[in-house]
Formats: sequence, structure tokens, C-alpha cells
Amino acid sequence: MLILALVPAFAAEAELLVSSRMIHVRREPSSSSPLRGTIPANEPFRVLSRVEGRGCEGGWGLVEARGYTCLSWATPTEEQPVALPRLLAFDPPTPDEYWSYRETGTWERDPPETAEPLLPLIYGKRWRRWSAPVWPSLRDYERGRPTEEQLDTTRKHAFAREVQTARGTVLVKEDGSTVPLDKVYVYPTSRFQGRDMVDNPLPADILPAWVFRYDGGRVRLAPDPQAEIALTLPHHQHLVVDASPASPDGRWWRIPNGAGPGVDGYVDSQEDIRRWYEAPPPPEVGEDQLWIDIERSQQVLAVRQGARLLYVTLISSGTAGRWESPRGLYEIYDQMTWSDMASLEGAEEQYHVEKVPWIAHFYPRLALHGAFWHWGFGHKVSHGCINLAPRDADWIMDRVQPALPDGWRAVYLEPDEPGTLLRIREGDTEPPDKRQR
Repeated sequence: MLILALVPAFAAEAELLVSSRMIHVRREPSSSSPLRGTIPANEPFRVLSRVEGRGCEGGWGLVEARGYTCLSWATPTEEQPVALPRLLAFDPPTPDEYWSYRETGTWERDPPETAEPLLPLIYGKRWRRWSAPVWPSLRDYERGRPTEEQLDTTRKHAFAREVQTARGTVLVKEDGSTVPLDKVYVYPTSRFQGRDMVDNPLPADILPAWVFRYDGGRVRLAPDPQAEIALTLPHHQHLVVDASPASPDGRWWRIPNGAGPGVDGYVDSQEDIRRWYEAPPPPEVGEDQLWIDIERSQQVLAVRQGARLLYVTLISSGTAGRWESPRGLYEIYDQMTWSDMASLEGAEEQYHVEKVPWIAHFYPRLALHGAFWHWGFGHKVSHGCINLAPRDADWIMDRVQPALPDGWRAVYLEPDEPGTLLRIREGDTEPPDKRQR
């Protein structure tokens, strides 16, 4: 049986409220109690009961996840809470469109009414041909007021919505600042997604694999780098290989019928493909326990239940050297719909990414999170975090602990609450225990 992240049941008579301000959820009904989570402004949430507390004129409410919130700014609503983040019906460029988009500044867009919701925000930057002039408000833009301001080039910017105006289509940030769509570089976003092993199981003697070479995966007629190339599979093409390697060094893997009916193909797991690397669970993992297993050399993540595979996909971990994602056993201790990520002050390599989506920290400054700014899943490219394609991030965050209640933007683990176990390993060697408690 598949065990999903559980949110405590709520009473049928629970109040539905909404606040004009962001709400801090506390562990106890006191304004000095540690944070349990946050609820964004204008998002409905459930109050299970009214309780006594300290430091709030409007009274306290018991909410989901054993949290308490001050109700001073809350008013009744009939709208039901929904799982966050809400996804926008906006069609960004695909990675395949990158070069033509760079050359022409345009891409083939699905209109909002048919676009697949992929990300919670629209992400872009000022770069090359895109000058990105910015107006302080939509009204200023619509009135044709002049501006000399431009987007900060040191940031990856997040826009809350797309607006059609008489002067053209614009992107608007949460603070109201407005940029014409054709003047900002919109990040091409990967539509890659891993394999759901419950809905699409494989035989025990077959492993899931993917092409990670940007120029395509070369399928050869023999396990030899000099052998004839029968065909080349596109970047991120999913394939299956034998569970055992086709060469003593473990480099070559056979694709049954991979070069045509009755003709096996062979692929190189160092140069062309990434594949799932099996290893037993840590001894403490229970048969029904959901946990995350990351194999660093192959850049593969698995969501597992005990020893069973539920989901397998490619990731991008930290680059070799100082940014290498450290091997270890960890525990996820928070979950956020999005948050800014920035380099430390004085760091040699400066970066600032606004509202990185789907975040789950497992160590200070290290997290699982969605990545919209590259499509190199299967390559090491991060500053230590585990980068996920948006579809994968959405699927995985729906299942980890601490679970994010509907309507909440962030939730933080309580001392007596188990967070999802996460292992980062290299091969089948058990890594050190680096959990924070």
C-alpha cells in the first residue's frame, strides 16, 4: 500500500477564514511561541476551534498540523483552501526552442486557456537582447509614462501574472512593478518528468534510465566506444536497460532490442545515460516507510517505500569540489511553496533567485527544490541543493513530511514529528548520519 504524506483530519464544522495579512502559525497559542508555519494573505484556511491564548486581541484559532494562529485580521469566507502553490496557465519556452528564442525573441506559445499549468510564477531576467525596462506600476505603464529603470541584472525575477493591455502584454510582479513581456527573457523550462514505478512498473531484471547527454545518447551495436552507432536517442529520452551491466567495469549497459527488433543496443553510463543504482535501505527504514534515496554518481533520485521503488527521476546535485552535495543521512525539516535563494554576503559567486518553487530543506542552506533556470537534469550544476524538474518537484513535495496543509505557504517540523528521511550516497556505501537532531 502506498503511504502518502498525511494531513490531520479536520472537523466538518471547521471555520473557513481568510486574512488580509500574512499569518504566522505558532506551535502554541502565544505570540512568542516558535513558528509552525505561515499562511499567505488572501488564501483561505481552516480553523478547527477557537482557543484561549496570549498576545492576540482577536483570539486564537487551532488550525491544521497542530498549529495556532492569531485571528485579528481574519474574516469568514466560503472559499475552500487549496494545495499551494497554485500553478499559472502560462506556457514558457521549451529547451528545444532556446536557440530560436534567443535569435528571434519569440516562441510558440499556447494561449492561457489551453496552456498547461507548469510553474506557480513566470520567471525571467534582463539579458542580451532583452533590455527589460520596468515601470513602478501597471497604471504607469498603461498611461505611457516614461521610465529609465530596468530590471536588476543580478537577479532571476519572478512575476505573479501576465496582463493584456492596450499597449501590449506585460508581466507584473507582486509589488506591482511591470515589464513588457517581449522585453524580458523568459526562462525556457523543462517538461521532463521521471517514471512512476507504481503506475508503470518494470520487471525485476530491468532498470529505468535516461539520456543525459545534451547531444543525445548514442546506442551502439556492441559494448565498445569504437562500435558502430545504430541510432542516437534525444536528450532526456527514457529507456530501460538490463539490471546487470554488459561490461566488467560496469560502464556499458544493454538495451534489449535497443537497435531494432531482435537487435540489442548498448549505451555508456558515463557518457550517454544515467540509470537507477540499486542499494539496500538503511537498517532503520521500516517496510512501509516513505523515504528519498539519492545516488550522486548517476544523478538519480528515488522515492521509496521500504525497499520498494515508487518513483525514479533525474536530478542535478552540487558541482564537484566546494559545491558537492555532501553524502549523508538527513531529515527533511520544512516545506515551502517558494522562497528567495541567494548567495552569502561576500561570496565569490553571487546569485539571487526570486521565489524558487517547491522547497524542502534537509540541512542548512541545502534543499530539494524545483529548478526553472536550467534543463541539465542528470548533470551536476547546483550550489549543493538537489535540483528537480518542475513536474518532479510537484509530485515529490506532495508526498514528503512535514506535509504542507492546504492554503499554507510554509510548514516547519515540530520536535516530536518525524520528517522524511533523505539519503545522499555514492554507490552502495552507507553515508554518515548528518541529521540535525
